Amino acid sequence: MRASHRYGTVVVLSLIALTGCLTQKYVALKGTSLLNPPTARIKIALGAFPVASKAGVVDPTASVSSPYSQGGSTRSTGPGGLAGESRDMEIARSSRIEDLAGAVLRELRRERVRIFVDWEQISDLEGVRVLGNPYELVSAESGEAELVISGTALIRSRRISKRFTRTTDSVEIGLTVMDVATGLEVAKDDLQLGVNLVFNSEELEEAMAVGVVTHLLQKTLY
Repeated sequence: MRASHRYGTVVVLSLIALTGCLTQKYVALKGTSLLNPPTARIKIALGAFPVASKAGVVDPTASVSSPYSQGGSTRSTGPGGLAGESRDMEIARSSRIEDLAGAVLRELRRERVRIFVDWEQISDLEGVRVLGNPYELVSAESGEAELVISGTALIRSRRISKRFTRTTDSVEIGLTVMDVATGLEVAKDDLQLGVNLVFNSEELEEAMAVGVVTHLLQKTLY
């Protein structure tokens, strides 16, 4: 019995030691030459953040399918609550928001920045968490930048019966991090956000900028 107790104690202590070795590190810094986690604020310059917009074409008379089915269709609701089926076909939808760099600059100038906690459903900017900003903005021409951050944003909405929906369905944030010291560019996995806001609104633009900051502040254990 005592041997079993000693064995259990060893296992618990080993797990505690292993957990202690794991550190939360920034996903954005993975693959760069910078210390991760950093010991000081990281100097970054911003590149372009072009924005694209696409709308899934929905047939309101189509049969209802399961969400994210293998056939490439998703369940959707048209005007008046009519269920329809959105196929793989997408069309471009013009947007006044063509580049997100200015909005991202405004967010990253803050000493304390906002990030989204719940990524699946974002219908306002109330559900955010405020954290200390680990980044310091510098100009690309200053020669001080350690990283150059650029990316893309894709707004998704729908067109039902030849009319575009008033609100968005989601936003996809792409991020590329260039390590100035090595010249290496690292493309990060896209961040999918369930942004449901009025299309072309200032609130949508602000939410996408917060989405970029959320991407930059993601942490993982490794």
